[in-house]
Amino acid sequence: MSTMEPSLHERWQAVMESNSRKNAEERRYLLVDAAQLPANAMPWKELAEHRATSNLLWDQPEASHPEVCAHLIDLDGPWIGNLVERHLHRRPFAFAALSSAMDMEQLTRALNRRCLVRLPNNQRGLLRLYDSAVLAAFAEMLFGRQRIQWLSPVSDWIHVDRTGSVVAVRAGHDVPKPTTDLLTMATLSADQLRHLDRMGRPDRLIARLTANRRLAVNADPFATYRHAALLLAMFDRHDVTDEANIYQASAVVADTLPERPPDPAVEQLIAEHKHDPDAMLDAIVKWRELSTA
Repeated sequence: MSTMEPSLHERWQAVMESNSRKNAEERRYLLVDAAQLPANAMPWKELAEHRATSNLLWDQPEASHPEVCAHLIDLDGPWIGNLVERHLHRRPFAFAALSSAMDMEQLTRALNRRCLVRLPNNQRGLLRLYDSAVLAAFAEMLFGRQRIQWLSPVSDWIHVDRTGSVVAVRAGHDVPKPTTDLLTMATLSADQLRHLDRMGRPDRLIARLTANRRLAVNADPFATYRHAALLLAMFDRHDVTDEANIYQASAVVADTLPERPPDPAVEQLIAEHKHDPDAMLDAIVKWRELSTA
């Protein structure tokens, strides 16, 4: 007799319970990227006014629009469970559960300092570490002392990864748990910036396709990302770099991305017409019409 696989929320809950036992002496928080959630997911403005959340972007222009900000919340708040249960399966990267020795004000300032970074051109930029997909991609490039400096305010950054597994990012084993911040200035290297840009390409394509109603808002986030990455790799292999051409061709097959990988026939058409964007688009449109006839 087969048994049902636990749902994503059930797996999240199991990890939360394990983490609570392991870090019993620490405070527990939920980090929420409100911009990823439906606009009516929570009354963020009212919650902020009643200090039920702490806005990571408190010193940025976005602060006046808390529905697009990042919020740090006491994980044991009365409405947290319902929020996560409602949205985790379709908005998994909007949430991260954090364990920290810092109080909420200290941790808010520490995370704020990591989001507002100095770029290689000496400009300032916003690093969306409150998007758990960005956090995971960035953590891949942190090693040694730099990893400790960036991640040490939090013992465990628990989040859902690109495969749908509930995992934790940590500064390292046996790293002291500071009550003050070790990082004075957050700086991104050119290599880190390129890595984040590369990892974010499928997300940007998906966001544009969704905004233009070529993808369903509630499409499976894991399969859609995986298949969008495969589609972009097809263009890369044939040196097709114009983002407008890539988007137009992708829009033709967008409805298939949540369900299955891009068809090899699409790559063949890309290869045949890579020097003629209009011919490429026409060929993909005709192929799509025949494949659905």
